[in-house]
Amino acid sequence: MSGTDARVRVTGDVRGQLVIGDHNVVVTAERSIVTVLQPGERPEPTRRKRIELLPRRTGALRGRESEIGEIRLAVAEAEPIQVHGGEGVGKSALVRHAARMMAGRESGIVFLNGSGRDVDDIAQDIFESCYDSFAYRPSVIEMRRLMAGIGACFVIDDLDCPRSELTGLLDRTPDAGFVLTSAEQTLWGHGRILPLRGLGRQDGRSLLGDALGRALTSAEADTADALWEATSGNPLALLRAAAASRPDGSGVRLPSPSELPDVLARVLGNLTAAERDIVSLLGAAEGWMSTELIAVLADEPSSLLQAADHLTSLGITTARDDGLQLTHGVREVLPEHLKLKAGQLADTAGRLTEWATSPDTQARRLSDDSRFVSAVIQATITTGNPRVGARLAALVAPSAARSLRMGPWRRILEHGAQAATAARDQRLIAYFTHEEGIRSLLTGKRVAAAAALTAAATIWSQLGEHTLAEATRQTQHLFGPTTSAPPTGHVSSGPHASVDHPADPTAGQASASHGSDATAGHSSAPADPGSATGTSTASTSGSLHAGGSGAATTGLGKVMSGLTGKLILGGGLAGLVASGVVFGLNGNAPETVPVHVKVTSAVIEVSLPGTREKGCRTEHGHTDCTTTVTPKKGESGPIEVRPNSPLPDGVRFVYWGCDQGPSASACTVRADQERTICATTTSPKDKAARTACARLAGIGDEPDKQDPSKSPTLMSPVMVMTPGGYISSVSADVAGQPVCRSDTTSQNRAGGSFLSCRFVVPTGTTLHLKATRSDRNPDLVDGDNSQVRIGFVGCDEQNDPLASPALATCTVQVNKGTVLCLEAPVGLRNMCSAYGSSDWPTLPATPPPGFSPGPHYSDSY
Repeated sequence: MSGTDARVRVTGDVRGQLVIGDHNVVVTAERSIVTVLQPGERPEPTRRKRIELLPRRTGALRGRESEIGEIRLAVAEAEPIQVHGGEGVGKSALVRHAARMMAGRESGIVFLNGSGRDVDDIAQDIFESCYDSFAYRPSVIEMRRLMAGIGACFVIDDLDCPRSELTGLLDRTPDAGFVLTSAEQTLWGHGRILPLRGLGRQDGRSLLGDALGRALTSAEADTADALWEATSGNPLALLRAAAASRPDGSGVRLPSPSELPDVLARVLGNLTAAERDIVSLLGAAEGWMSTELIAVLADEPSSLLQAADHLTSLGITTARDDGLQLTHGVREVLPEHLKLKAGQLADTAGRLTEWATSPDTQARRLSDDSRFVSAVIQATITTGNPRVGARLAALVAPSAARSLRMGPWRRILEHGAQAATAARDQRLIAYFTHEEGIRSLLTGKRVAAAAALTAAATIWSQLGEHTLAEATRQTQHLFGPTTSAPPTGHVSSGPHASVDHPADPTAGQASASHGSDATAGHSSAPADPGSATGTSTASTSGSLHAGGSGAATTGLGKVMSGLTGKLILGGGLAGLVASGVVFGLNGNAPETVPVHVKVTSAVIEVSLPGTREKGCRTEHGHTDCTTTVTPKKGESGPIEVRPNSPLPDGVRFVYWGCDQGPSASACTVRADQERTICATTTSPKDKAARTACARLAGIGDEPDKQDPSKSPTLMSPVMVMTPGGYISSVSADVAGQPVCRSDTTSQNRAGGSFLSCRFVVPTGTTLHLKATRSDRNPDLVDGDNSQVRIGFVGCDEQNDPLASPALATCTVQVNKGTVLCLEAPVGLRNMCSAYGSSDWPTLPATPPPGFSPGPHYSDSY
């Protein structure tokens, strides 16, 4: 087939009309046409009467009653809450379950998938869930106006984005609630943080039994416990372990902990043909893929539904919206026979083109599947048939634009430009370059837009397409008199790319762009047209891929040279870093407060901002250094040590002296007085560093051997008593205190059951307790506990049981040993009257290491 035959000749047919910010966009097959809206021409969308979009139903959720209660409380109090934790710990299952439980919420509930998506595109999802609006994407400022007064709760799963982008997203919806999940904490300064850990031992056993479809035998109990301990209760790891069980003489045999590294390969080796098809397609897609497209491309579409359900039960895939996604770690260990080769991918281009051009295929679906489309385009380049890929991209690009999702549109244009450059198809190079210029204009990247449109006009002039060239030049008038584009006929592949001027805030989604698009100036022109022959001297899209590889190499280099990291100061703490100020000599301005930050670790080398104090050591993988910041009094913000590469498994940073209390996994600070913060890791090598941090923060747990006059920090016990059967768990916000669960009930002398919990905290601590109601109360004849309301007695502050009957919270200043009670007012009995009664036996103590409280009885206080 000749090059001329393979080219896409534009027809000028209108594909769609959009409004993005203050721009009207007419999308055609040959190019997009942009005009500026006049006053009063902007659409007025209609608010939906009902705002609700729920995730699909999932199986039973085990061991997360307390977390569900905390999420519901945060939503009730209109506070954003972020659930963060390692892969497979159950973040998605938790928030999906929470979203289903909040169905029917008067102000609305919306569940969205954030995996691998631009934050600006998620903002568009939020807008469309609240408004009936055909083909309209409001600007940032206009969206804030439209979203004002909307109190819906948006549950966004797997939203891993920089802190600045998350803040921008929350700002666009000022009155809405948010439940977010992410691998790392990125919500600082306001809202709640919920670190998610693995399941408890009994819940881990139950999960294994559910996966096997039966109760565990007594012979399997020890293996189950060993698996639970080896996986730290990670639900995904336990699910895969059950999937890898093998038959033996008496049934099936669970794998031992030593077999865990081979579990995933074992499961992948036992897939059916239909399951292999799905896994191979998802591996090529590098993320989510719609079940509709899987059905188009799979060899056995009739068994797709059954295969998809089985893969999810094996812990291989996760069902998200109307599609599937590989779970963590699967793609990295796919055996060769499950990886689609470039030739196999290129062979799907025909079916993909047919599907993309079908009148039944919606623009939004094409947008969602853009990752797989891009993979196919890349495969056509690898196999030496780039014209097929360029043609596919040109057919899909208008639909990507019509979807109003800028991330997928960028992706298709980028890979289409690479294919067109490889095919030396100047006409398609001009098309992709022009469209990237329009996309850059609509997202506020005006310098990049000017360069791309100038390049497109130059190519069209060289091809004799003078009408298109002149129309493109006319589009540049939208930039206004302050923007100067490179002169016609000269295309710069580099200098303009490093400049990205901010746009007028009403011009598209200018602020808080996704990280992968924040450098769009580097790929503003999909291909450098070079000369009239089509020989490209440079491809900025190609350099983008080279940059990705370079980043990977750099990351590997960091791992090889030892762990490194940096101290991050956020909020008001980042304003002033002490430079050469010696506190106590020069003094401080009255309005500032010194905050000293010490980082000490034997496993990671950390760089600190500002002037370091004398004796600092940050070398050879070790850190022992203190810096000082001087924020204004009353300012607050986060303090975080961020590794440049992942820490060893199970190791994380911990902080002392923060607002969260001792040994906290996250740290925020309010500069109300001079204070010292200390950070180290949970690595066994940092045991001495943790002791030093505890002493530095004034919460040491043993006498100072150098000075016998110094005594350990005074500790006080706090006891919580409640009738047995009504409470599922009681937890405290002080690190190191275990969760007290209902399986620890005891009998009092009268024969009645009760739950007794004991926490031991530093004297003077402001303690926050949280209790959750059990699912079923044995004292009720019919087992219906819907009207049972639980509440603390004896607190300084507590929540209203009428507002949240299944959750009770308590705040108490612990200045001495304290006894609290949890009431379950159902008219059966009042156990809180047992304060000081000898009917209560000794309560078990759970003190921190090094503290021996001695005997304590409930009638001692």
